[in-house]
Amino acid sequence: MSQAVLGFRGLTVVQIIVRTREIADATLESTFYTTPSPTLIEIRDSASLLESKYNLSRKKGPAATNVMRLQLKAHRKIMVKFLAYIQQASGGDATKIETASLTVKGSGTASQLLGRVYGLKGKTSDMIGQLKLSWDKLVGADRYVVQSSTDGIIFKDTEATPSKCSVTLINLPPGDTAHYRIAGINTPGRGAYSMPIKVSAGKE
Repeated sequence: MSQAVLGFRGLTVVQIIVRTREIADATLESTFYTTPSPTLIEIRDSASLLESKYNLSRKKGPAATNVMRLQLKAHRKIMVKFLAYIQQASGGDATKIETASLTVKGSGTASQLLGRVYGLKGKTSDMIGQLKLSWDKLVGADRYVVQSSTDGIIFKDTEATPSKCSVTLINLPPGDTAHYRIAGINTPGRGAYSMPIKVSAGKE
């Protein structure tokens, strides 16, 4: 039986927030988890509250930082409860666990999850239905995953898994505008996603 792992160790507060949202998005798309507990809304709300406290701590000093740390502790408790739900609902099946964007303990590597992808840029192509994405190299990444979203909230994997720091997406609706984000991938799993950007596909 495999054991699910959040993969928060070694991550910054910002990366924990991003990773939490990634986990929530992946769980929503998975067919294995129909009644998450805590709910995905509760998880996202907790991440948003942590983000708010974190941003405030950067402006208000030590007192606000202490409040942020308390919220981080509370957020971790929520995610530990969620992890227990995933473990139970998956039956310890590694494939099912990974559909929630969680990693599996004892994968045979001591490597930590990757950090966040930075420098994501997009360019509308002169070719109809195409656009190009590029980003800064992430040390330790074997390849990358590209996600898209129509509303900037719910992201889904595209078929693109480039090994280099750029990719051209094709066969898109001409002139279609969408949100895109990138994450690095190595043996332990996915790292934190880049900040999303909006890009339009080429049109006539």
